[in-house]
Amino acid sequence: MLKAIKSDIIITSLRALTDGSLSLTLHTPELKSLEKVELMNLQNVVCEALIAPKEGLISETVQVDSDVEQKSQSERIRSVIYLLYLQEGKVGEFRDYYRNKTEKYIEFLKTKLDESY
Repeated sequence: MLKAIKSDIIITSLRALTDGSLSLTLHTPELKSLEKVELMNLQNVVCEALIAPKEGLISETVQVDSDVEQKSQSERIRSVIYLLYLQEGKVGEFRDYYRNKTEKYIEFLKTKLDESY
C-alpha cells in the first residue's frame, strides 16, 4: 500500500505543454532514505495535491476539476508525435509530419491482421 507524503516544497520551474497542461519541477528539503523511497514509489501514480504558500496568505483555494487521465488515446498519440516532431527539429509542417507518422503506424498494424479481415 502506498503512503501519503507531506513535505515543504519549492516550485522551481513551470513549463506550459502543448496540450494545455503544465509541467512542474518541485524541490524538497533534504530527505531521509526512507522518505525518498516513499516519494519515489509515487512516481507515475496519479496523486492529489494541494499547493499552498506556507505563510498562510491564502485568500481562496482554486479547485481544478479536470482529470489527469482525461485525454483520449488519440489525443495522447498526437501529443507524443508532436514532441517527436519538436525533438527532430520541426522539419516541414506538423500536419504533414503527423500524417506520415500515423500512416506508418497504420500500415504496421495492418501487417498484424489476418488476411480474412
